[in-house]
Amino acid sequence: MDEKATTEALHRRIAALEQELSVHRSQPAHQDIVEGLPSLICRFLPDSTITLANRAYCEYFGKTRDELIGRSFLDLIPQQDHEEIKKKYNSLTRENPRTTYEHQVITPRGIRWQKWTDQAIFNEQGHLVEYQSIGEDITERKQNEDAVRESRIRLAQFIDFLPDATLAIDREGTVTTWNRAMEKLTLTKAHDMLGKGDFEYALVFHGSRRPVLVDCVLKPDKQIEDLYTHLMRIGPNLFGEAFVGTTQRYYQCKASPIYDHEGVLIGAIETVRDITTQKDAELKLRASEERYRLLAENIRDVI
Repeated sequence: MDEKATTEALHRRIAALEQELSVHRSQPAHQDIVEGLPSLICRFLPDSTITLANRAYCEYFGKTRDELIGRSFLDLIPQQDHEEIKKKYNSLTRENPRTTYEHQVITPRGIRWQKWTDQAIFNEQGHLVEYQSIGEDITERKQNEDAVRESRIRLAQFIDFLPDATLAIDREGTVTTWNRAMEKLTLTKAHDMLGKGDFEYALVFHGSRRPVLVDCVLKPDKQIEDLYTHLMRIGPNLFGEAFVGTTQRYYQCKASPIYDHEGVLIGAIETVRDITTQKDAELKLRASEERYRLLAENIRDVI
């Protein structure tokens, strides 16, 4: 069961207990119901005044129940988040009585992150009475997300300054990376390529929309792979060379899969190196060797 389903089930359980005990919002009885639950649970009025706080809520904020009841729960939240949180719970209606959001809170341990699901409670006349809120600490998750985000930023900066032209695509074939060397090689700016799909990246090389080596990492295609010479597959990586007629250049290419931190395939990356000068030198050397071979054979024939 996912987090959303778990939270909704908890709301339903509390409501069922209330109905079973016929407490009808009776705070002492409701407090007995939620007191032992491990989730952070509170109730508050439309003006944000706390009317109920369970033991877990009190312990988390390092307050007694008397210190919390009658106090605005917004006092426990950094000032800059107040207006956004008010908008969240003030938007609830009988038709859409629930919302989930994340925000920072002030605790004895410092600033922490929480995820809350608010449920608006209406009386029989349809008037808003109060809100019931169930929360959990998500600080560790947010820190992990921040670490992953920072890692991606550093990786993107590293790739941007690689000497080899580099592009990356996601599993749908949308361009996610187009570094400076690739801009220089193709005379195409990153802002004109990022977010593009439908083999847009092939146009600048081949003048047509078709798969290239990086696509073969995600979906092997023998017809495309056969267009490359010296093709090698080492594990999940592909290496090959290609002569591109539209540019009259030789390129050495390497394509590899990209996985997320859980090992799920999320895309592929390809580096492209212009080896035309090297290839021209090799062709001239071969031609020279062939001339010398023919000359030697002719000399032998004369002798």
